[in-house]
Amino acid sequence: MDAEKLIHDFACGDGSVADLAFLSILIEGETPQLEVTIPAGTPEVEVSPAELSRGLLAAWARGTDLAEWAAVTRSLVILDGEGSPVWEALMNALWAAAFGDPIPDEALTLARSLAG
Repeated sequence: MDAEKLIHDFACGDGSVADLAFLSILIEGETPQLEVTIPAGTPEVEVSPAELSRGLLAAWARGTDLAEWAAVTRSLVILDGEGSPVWEALMNALWAAAFGDPIPDEALTLARSLAG
C-alpha cells in the first residue's frame, strides 16, 4: 500500500488509527500525554482545509480515537494555507483534540462549512 495515500486517507477521515500499523507508527500513553513515534522516511502529506475538515468531523463523530487521530494528523499533515485564519482555527482544533480538550464550537462550525 502507498504510504502517502494511506496517510492522506487517514487525515481525510477514510481510515483508522489501526490502519497506520502498516507504517510502523507508534502511539503510546494516554490522553493528554500521547506520544507519537513516526519512523524516519515517513512522508508528510499536504491536505486542503476541506479535506482536513472532513477528517476532523469524522474523528469527532467517532469519538473513540479523536485524540489519537489528531496527534498523528498534526505530525504527518501539512495543511494548505499556512498562517490564514482557517489554518489557525483548524490547527488549534487539532491541538485541542490531541490533548483531550473539547474542540471549540467555532472550529466545528468552520469544519462543517468547509467539508461541504
